[in-house]
Amino acid sequence: MSTERFKEELLAAFPVSFRLHSPPITRNAGLDPQTYEIEALLEGKRWDQVEFDTIYKLREGLVFFTDSAFQYYLPAYMLAALTDSDRGRDIAMYLEFALTEFDHDYYGPRLRTLTTSQKRTVAEFMERRIQLIGEDGVMEDILVAYRKHWRPYAGTETAPQAPPPHDT
Repeated sequence: MSTERFKEELLAAFPVSFRLHSPPITRNAGLDPQTYEIEALLEGKRWDQVEFDTIYKLREGLVFFTDSAFQYYLPAYMLAALTDSDRGRDIAMYLEFALTEFDHDYYGPRLRTLTTSQKRTVAEFMERRIQLIGEDGVMEDILVAYRKHWRPYAGTETAPQAPPPHDT
């Protein structure tokens, strides 16, 4: 399946898993000064109205979002990460980091509060990214997080296997 076809299918799944509703309040999204920029660029915008250039500009800011803002704008980040360009791959790198931190005190709870439908959509996104890049090109922690946390929600059983841990 082509990337464009997958983007179309992903976009079709969003209204079901990430229902469009009023954008969350982004004020006080975090304690970092960067949150003021997040507020200014996203305040009052639905996720499907956020332009690629805005996502690129805020690619590092995803970690500063409130839980509700993270959940709400996640579809915009997933679509931007599928853009075949250096900037799309850069967005994907930050997004994938945010989707692997299950054991982190701050990031883990927000990932666990996603609905089953949202987790399925994220799992299919991650599975597709791994297929596009190839297992050899994916960081080990992404493969481990996919296999351990996301794969049970994916629609197929053709998920890649995580490499064995390295001896230290």
